[in-house]
Formats: sequence, C-alpha cells, structure tokens
Amino acid sequence: MAKETMTKKEKKHEQAKEITVYSYHTFMFPFLYEMNKTTSKKLIDRCHPGWFADVWEPEKTNEAVYYNQYHYFNEAAHNAIYMKKDPEKIKDFEKEPVLNLRFDLLSLTDEFPQANPEREKTRLKNNEHQSRYVIRKGESRYDVDICAIRMKIYNTGVGILMFELENRKYPDEKDVIAINDFGRRIYAAYYAYDKGGIYCNICADEIYFEINGKKIADSNLISEKLMKSAEETVLAEPIVCLLSNGKYRVTTRKGCSKDEFCIEPVIDDRMFVACYYKNGDFVDSMREWDGENYRYLTDAKEKHPFDNENNQNTANRLYTMMYVDGDGICCHGRNMLQNLLSEDHIYTRWLEYGWRNEKTKQNEFAGTITGFSEYTMISVAKNPPNYLITPFLTQYVEMAALVLAQRASLLSFEYMISECARGEKTYKVDDIQKKYTLFQSQILLKEVSPQQQGIELYDMLEKNLMIEKEQTEIKEQIAGLFEQKNFDHDRRENRILFWLSVFGIVEAANTCVELFFHGEDGSFLDSYIKMGVIAVAAILITLFHYHKK
Repeated sequence: MAKETMTKKEKKHEQAKEITVYSYHTFMFPFLYEMNKTTSKKLIDRCHPGWFADVWEPEKTNEAVYYNQYHYFNEAAHNAIYMKKDPEKIKDFEKEPVLNLRFDLLSLTDEFPQANPEREKTRLKNNEHQSRYVIRKGESRYDVDICAIRMKIYNTGVGILMFELENRKYPDEKDVIAINDFGRRIYAAYYAYDKGGIYCNICADEIYFEINGKKIADSNLISEKLMKSAEETVLAEPIVCLLSNGKYRVTTRKGCSKDEFCIEPVIDDRMFVACYYKNGDFVDSMREWDGENYRYLTDAKEKHPFDNENNQNTANRLYTMMYVDGDGICCHGRNMLQNLLSEDHIYTRWLEYGWRNEKTKQNEFAGTITGFSEYTMISVAKNPPNYLITPFLTQYVEMAALVLAQRASLLSFEYMISECARGEKTYKVDDIQKKYTLFQSQILLKEVSPQQQGIELYDMLEKNLMIEKEQTEIKEQIAGLFEQKNFDHDRRENRILFWLSVFGIVEAANTCVELFFHGEDGSFLDSYIKMGVIAVAAILITLFHYHKK
C-alpha cells in the first residue's frame, strides 16, 4: 500500500537503488612525463583545473573501508600509495613518492569550470551517476557510470590516470569483454585499408564523456586528424582534456611548442584493466574437478581449445576473459595456452569457497577466480557480498597501480641511462644513481602487506609485469655507466699523470745537470730541495689517483 502512494521521484529513486552493478572496470593509463623539463608540481599546474588533492585523512580510519586499507598495507606501502601531506605544505615535491589527485566531474561542464572537492565528495557519498564513460563501436554502444577519476604522479617522472567505472546495464559476458576491450584503447594501434577507407577494427569508433546528458571530450578514433603525423600518437580526447588546460595542451610529439608539454604512453595503445565481474555460471564451469585438474586446464589439454561452440570450452572462455580477446582467442598454440592458464597467471585460492546452509541442508558455493597478465587483473565471482568486492576496488587496485608505477619507472630509468650513454648532458650518472636509490627505497617495494593473500597477489602482479627482470637489467646498465665513467676518468687522469711525469723527468734531468755543473756553488741545497718537492708531488698525485678509483 505504501508503494502505491509513492511519488514519481520516490519511485525513480527506489528503482535506481535496485539496479545491480554487474561489473566494475578500472582503466589505468600509465605515462611518462619529461622530468628534466616538467616537475610534478608543474605537471599538475598544466592539467585541467578540475583536479584537486586527494590527501589521506587518518581520522577516517574509524570508517571500515579506510580502516581495512590502513591495516592491510605495511608502513612502507602507506607512503608509496597514499599522499599524507597537503600539496600546499610540501616544500620539496621531488622527495614525495606520490601525489594523489581526484577529478571533479562537473568541472567539465560550462557551469562549473573549476574543481570543487566538496561537490565531488557529495556526489560520491550520494552514489549519484549522472556522469558516464561512453564507448561506441559500430551499432553497439556501452554507457558505463563514472564512479571516480583519479591520478597518481610519482617522483620518478611517472603518472597514472585512473578511470573507475561501474557497469549497470550489461550482464552478458560478451558485453563485459567488449567494454574492457574497446574501453581501454586510447589510440589506434594500426590502420587497415579497404574500399570503405581507413579504419581500426580493434578500436572503438568513439569514446567520450557524457555529463548530465551532455556529450563532452568527443574522441573519434578513426578520424582524419589521427593521420596528420606518424611521429605523434594522437591520444583519445577524454585523456587529452583531463591533462590539458586553457594554456597548455598535452601531446606525445617530441620537441613540442611552448604551449604544449609532452608525455609518453607506457603500455602501447592499451590501458591496464582491473575488472571485477559477477558471473556465477562462469565460476561454476571453471571449478569442475576431474581428480587432477580444474576443467579449464583439462579442456586446454584434451579438447580442441580453439573450438568454442556454444561457449562450452572453458579453456577458451577463461583465456578470452582474462586476456580480453573480444574477437576470440588469439593464442593458437596448445603449450603456450596451457602456460598462460597456469598458476603463474590464474589465482584459485577462493575458487571453491562455499558453506553449509543449515536451513536447506545444502552446500552453497560462491567462489572467485582471478587472472593476471601484463595488461589485466580480472576477477570473476559468484554471488559476492560487498565486503569481498570492496577490497578488490581498493587494496588490489592500489597494488596494481603501484606495480604499474614500478614498471613505468624502470622504463623511465632506461631512457635516462640511454641519454647518458649517448653523451647527452640531460642526466648525470650520479644523479641517475641517486634517483634510483630513492626509487628503490620508496616505490620498488618487495612486500606491501603482511596478509598472506596480499603477498600472493602482489607477487603475481610483479611477475606478470616482469619487475624483477627489468630491475636486474637497470642495475646492470647503471653499473655499466659507472664502469664507463671510471674508465673515462682514469683515461683523463692517466693523460695528466703522463704529462706530469714528463714534466717531472725534465725537471729532474735539469736539476741533475745543475748539480753536475754547478754543484760547488750555493745552489746545491736548492737543487736537492727542488728534487724532493718533485718527488713528493708525484707521490701525492699517485695516491690521489688510486683514492679516486
């Protein structure tokens, strides 16, 4: 009876609350900025005015989400993940490991051109979703709600732009894969030619924001503007508008003009995808056990893994979801497929999670399976309660962002070393070593959590993003730079010592001549003093040389 008397507004609000979130998508765009030309503070000043500082507030730890994050990570991870100082109070930005920013979505509209932190906090608190990330491909269109847009800027010349999205309209597995596949593409990887003209079949036709029904930051990924210069990677407009303001515009072109600043994408044309998807049928099919293996491994070994009629081949299905292959499986080698579905990439700790329902006297299953690759961290769950979803969206996403920052930072050091090795004076060897030591102590952490599951997930992220391999190579390259520096230093000093030795021999010979011909006059003592001074100088120079080595 009460529902019959509800107003239209109340009914609409009630319906909105009942809408289920089918999947959560966090797209992460890691990029390098020119640290020698643009400090982290200047980078913030050159971005859209809608950004504001996202400072960790210790007093909030009495709230469950903040409390759980605080106690999940160790102290070193707190410093690498959260910004504890207000930017206005930071004296030296280059010593701060990370600066965290949030974006006020309404600042994209003409009515609110500047950031208002309280307005954005109110929007998030009320769970309002008038802001959408829209993906269009052919006749298909996907509208996903924007929960938040964040950015992390590290003192290693790395930034990570993060889109936190919620899918409330598309429960189908193929649609979730399509959102991940087309939503993560930030520029055309290549162009194909046919009678219809230029196109990129793996890219969305358009990606744009829709704020309160208004289309903003339209990006047509197959337009003619993308063909202007092969040397410039033209990024999707939603990214460009967030990293540009009225005076400065972001570009990927080297040697940019005074009103531009240059960034470089780290993971080619794709953003990293962290996705949490609710699909009980998917989980049930994966956890079938044959006595030795889960069904997806059995299918990979025994069935034809590339034949997936009616979505029955679990190996094909799992690979397509975890590696985001919207057009179908692109790994057509059995051994390689089995390796990519091994425990190095697939995490099954909670796959058979369940409990005994005392009312029905039946075993009820939930369960989660998580996959990792160089580009993805994707969990598929059955009937997950909110207290299991939230850790993925907070702790696990933060771990993924930290490992991405490590990978991008190591790439940044590669560029520094390359420039230094070519003889360019942009970076000095000692400066690179100093920055790398700071990076090791602040960001390149071996462990971020005392929790066993946190240790396992962090280890899998680092393995799949090849952090240890990259770190070893960077160490060897820095050691090589120091060897070259010492070699060049020794060669210069050897030249100096050679000419000093020549000078000393000449002087010694001259002194001996004076002693032989004029030894009886008063200059005898002076000649011996001169020889002594020359000998002492030669000894001091030699000792200094070996001390420097």
